[in-house]
Amino acid sequence: MEIREWLMAAVLLVLMPTGIGFLWVYLMEKTGWIQALLFAWVSGFLTVMAVSQLILVPLVLQRRSFAEYQRLAILFYGILLVLGGIRLLQIINQKKLEKNWERLTVWQGVFFAGALGLMIIQALIASEFQHIDDDDSRFVVEQVMAVEQGDMYTRNPVTGAVSYWDMGEVRKDMVSPWAMMVAFWCKIAGIAPAVMSHKYLPFFLILLCYGVYGLIGQHFFRKDREKLGIFLIFVSALNLFGYFSTHTTQAVMLLRIWQGKALVGAMIMPAMCYLMFELMGQGKKMWYLLAAVCSTAGALASGSGITTMPLLVVAFGIAELFHERSWKKGCLIWCTAIPSGVYLLCYLFFWQLLKVYF
Repeated sequence: MEIREWLMAAVLLVLMPTGIGFLWVYLMEKTGWIQALLFAWVSGFLTVMAVSQLILVPLVLQRRSFAEYQRLAILFYGILLVLGGIRLLQIINQKKLEKNWERLTVWQGVFFAGALGLMIIQALIASEFQHIDDDDSRFVVEQVMAVEQGDMYTRNPVTGAVSYWDMGEVRKDMVSPWAMMVAFWCKIAGIAPAVMSHKYLPFFLILLCYGVYGLIGQHFFRKDREKLGIFLIFVSALNLFGYFSTHTTQAVMLLRIWQGKALVGAMIMPAMCYLMFELMGQGKKMWYLLAAVCSTAGALASGSGITTMPLLVVAFGIAELFHERSWKKGCLIWCTAIPSGVYLLCYLFFWQLLKVYF
């Protein structure tokens, strides 16, 4: 049973996003299989989150059932997987990716082995010896209600009573319905929500976070693999010894990565930084689209994603204005925050939207 659950979790959290991510690999013309696989996983995961956000918010505000979201998600993910598979075949046929895994030197091997060992140890410890956060009383119960009863934020997660206008804390979850996406994985895989959140999500999401840092390291150090290995070891050390507050990125990454706000700080914000580095360096139009996808993914994860992602994008836009002295490029960067702005308006005018739909 446990082997089956690991396989299902790997399919849903790794293989499916990576298959979708080859759409972006083709569009961004990535070279090198290792970089392409990392980029496909990260970009595909952001796309999976963004698609769910676009589907979920209208359904949640209309008080529709979880089964309707499930059907639509399967349909859209199926289409994206087919398109990603077609692009992967084109990449293979056109031989666009190079075999960049030539033999490592001794020191390169030592640094990469050390970095990989630290990453896997952290992921395993978080998976097997999980710290349980008090917010479980809301997040996991919302997932259980969706899986068992088919409800999406229509009942109070503490009392079980039907909620009408007084939504309390659930109000922000309705605009950032990360719990429903986790419930979708649980339903497909046949894994209990508490087990998915505390055992499987930490393992794969922590590795995904390091996948983002791997892309950042590749951007900074290009083909210098020794420096990349040292960089990843340094990042791992910062995470291991960064618990000087319950609100640091290191704390939320290693203690409660299954929660949306932790995912924003540990993965989505670094991913947006990486996208901005690439965008400011290359200027390809597709990078703007992927940055908007990342902004939408942040909105799904948490209300903190809705508010912090625009601030991050605005800061990069200002930096680009000073660097390039180009209002056009700066404004285009700011436009990637539009999805977060739209969902911020949804949150601010929540009652008016609910009256229209309900």
